[in-house]
Amino acid sequence: MVTDLITKNANVTFILESPHSEEMSNDIPIPLLGKSGAVFSRILLKNKKEAAGLQIQKGNILYSVMNTFQMPLQLSAQMKSLHLAIKAVGFNSRTQYKNDLKCLFKSNEIIFPILDDYKGRVFTAINTMPNNSLKFVVCGLIAQSYFEYVFTVSNTKFSSKFNAQIDGKSIEVFYIWHPSPSSGENGISAWELKKILPLSKSLKNFHESN
Repeated sequence: MVTDLITKNANVTFILESPHSEEMSNDIPIPLLGKSGAVFSRILLKNKKEAAGLQIQKGNILYSVMNTFQMPLQLSAQMKSLHLAIKAVGFNSRTQYKNDLKCLFKSNEIIFPILDDYKGRVFTAINTMPNNSLKFVVCGLIAQSYFEYVFTVSNTKFSSKFNAQIDGKSIEVFYIWHPSPSSGENGISAWELKKILPLSKSLKNFHESN
């Protein structure tokens, strides 16, 4: 299991999808240690060489990071059936894909035991953030679909910003691509393919706005 990185007074909480082998092999498993962490650092952080998870863990960066699923979908026997079910969902459009995933989450028995845990982890992140800066960046369609399923959020367009009511608080939410290289083409992350001055600028404006 990969532990969330919850930073006191974080400017933004990032919600990713699930950990991979690099995170699981670390002495203290945390998010953003592998390829996604390398992309995250290159695009968003001043220190481009050290994995984002390590920088955030040290308290150098005022971000919190959590995975939707704390066990790796691809590697965990416990999550195997969910992983296979997600892979079987056909992609016609982002909206339809998210709708199909939410239907899957409603019917998959693995989801029920982890749903309250997910809610609790999101509430923990909220409660460590300044009340004037409750901002979440949800990365990737799987993470966005689960977020919408758990918090009964209307199907929201990809790459959009909106407000969601969570635990009695108004949360500013920003949907973007996942930083994983598999999110793009030929092993290049969508963050890098989209070039990322616009993305980093959008994120900077997002977490600095009041």
